[in-house]
This record gives sequence, structure tokens and C-alpha cells, in this order.
Amino acid sequence: MRLLSTNSNNVKRAEAKTYKNIPPRLRNHAQAFRTAGKKFQVIAEQTTDILVPYGEGNDLILDLNGELYEKECPKLLRKAQQYLVSVYSGTLKVLEAKDALIQLNSGVLALKSGYYSSEQGVCADGMISMEECFV
Repeated sequence: MRLLSTNSNNVKRAEAKTYKNIPPRLRNHAQAFRTAGKKFQVIAEQTTDILVPYGEGNDLILDLNGELYEKECPKLLRKAQQYLVSVYSGTLKVLEAKDALIQLNSGVLALKSGYYSSEQGVCADGMISMEECFV
């Protein structure tokens, strides 16, 4: 984090190497963006995309689970992208245990109705009422 703020360690090294003090106006611009970019790592968390029964997602689930013709599938999959949500592995396991997922004929994983709300998103406990998602 220090690389993107004051970067004081490298400022001191530069001053020692050049035997000069870095002017205060330049000290405010001593961030090491290239070094920080090289060292940056995204937290590795496995997610899975699930097609949700929301809006046109309902029809897409039916279409992608029916008989697909070679030219139709890519078009339907592209359209389905806006109805996909990513869930973490823990949520995926809960949904699998509750039998809330369907593997469609197209290979896409879909959420059964009753486990998605437009207000809250995926609710692994099922959706009888909004209050139950908060319990």
C-alpha cells in the first residue's frame, strides 16, 4: 500500500543514492505505480456463472434447455450473458445441496425459480418472502 501513497522507503533510497534531498513538491509524486502493478494480485476466489430466472432469463432457460440447433446456440448464449450472476463456491454448494440448480442441455447452469429476487439477487435459502433473506 505504501507504494501507492508516500513510498517513503524508495524516496529515502533515492536520496541516499543521489546524495540529494528530493524537493517536497516531488515527494508528493513518488508513487511506484509500475512496481505496485507488478506485485498486485487479485484474491483468487472461484466463482461460477448461473443463469437466473429473471425477465427474459425465464425464456432463455427454456430455450437453452430445449433442442438446440447449431446456429441458435451461440446467439442464445450471447443473449443469456446479461442474465448471468456469479456465485462463490460456498453459495454454489448450498444451492446444489438444496437442489436449486438445473444443468441445461446447452451446458449452462440455471437457478430454479424461487431462489432469485430482483431486489436481493440469489437467495440460497429460497424465496418465500423478502424477510426470509435477511434472517
